[in-house]
Amino acid sequence: MAKKIACVSFKGGVAKTSTSVNLAAGLKIQRPDSKVLLVDTDPQGSVRAYFGLRLKDKADFAGFLIDGTLANDGFHQIKTDGGDLDLFLTSKRLASLEQELAGKPKQDELLSVRMRKSGLEKIFDYIIVDTSPAMGLMNLNVLTFVDAIIIPVNLDAFSVPTIEGVLSNLETLKEFYDKVPDILGILPTRLDSRSSAEKGALEGLRVRYANKIKIFDPIGSDAGVKRAAVKKQSIYDLNVRASAQYEMFTTRVLEQMSGV
Repeated sequence: MAKKIACVSFKGGVAKTSTSVNLAAGLKIQRPDSKVLLVDTDPQGSVRAYFGLRLKDKADFAGFLIDGTLANDGFHQIKTDGGDLDLFLTSKRLASLEQELAGKPKQDELLSVRMRKSGLEKIFDYIIVDTSPAMGLMNLNVLTFVDAIIIPVNLDAFSVPTIEGVLSNLETLKEFYDKVPDILGILPTRLDSRSSAEKGALEGLRVRYANKIKIFDPIGSDAGVKRAAVKKQSIYDLNVRASAQYEMFTTRVLEQMSGV
């Protein structure tokens, strides 16, 4: 069965999509014999926009979730050094999810049902999920589906409230579900190593969550991350500092997942 990981934050601009893309690509590079699926559950189509792709006749995640349909032409793909990475892109229809599912049973676990019935969990070794910055029905479906989550966070005044918002929602889920996803860790992003305030914020996170939640080594503020997005590539296609940082991050995620 696939190991399922979501990047979750209820704040925009924390490099959630960049992290999802580079984690999925990193897994494919480090585990070239594995099959990796990157799922875009953001109604804004963040992954689709990142790679500048159009849905055309390929599989649409919105149609899959709402109707249970899966296009015969399969998924979009991008090339990595480890082989093709599959992308499950979505359309704007996903924004109407709550209206379209009104009155239907098990709205909160529909993603789990769809994935199980489709057999995708058996086809893929890793399923990485990019999410929207809002706690609604879509993210509830994600949290009842995945095995673990990563919390990307900027090192600013909102870092702790952002993390605590995710933790609070997980605690609420424990009241209603037998299993909630594990927290693989917090990933500080866009660290400016010249900023004493950001370095202080990083140390504050390490102290606050010591022996509770893993704090991954931060991803530095690197123009290469933006350049990769502009070029519609993963960070590994560029020889920049963030390439090595995301590579190490992927290694640490694999280590964490061995215990999940």
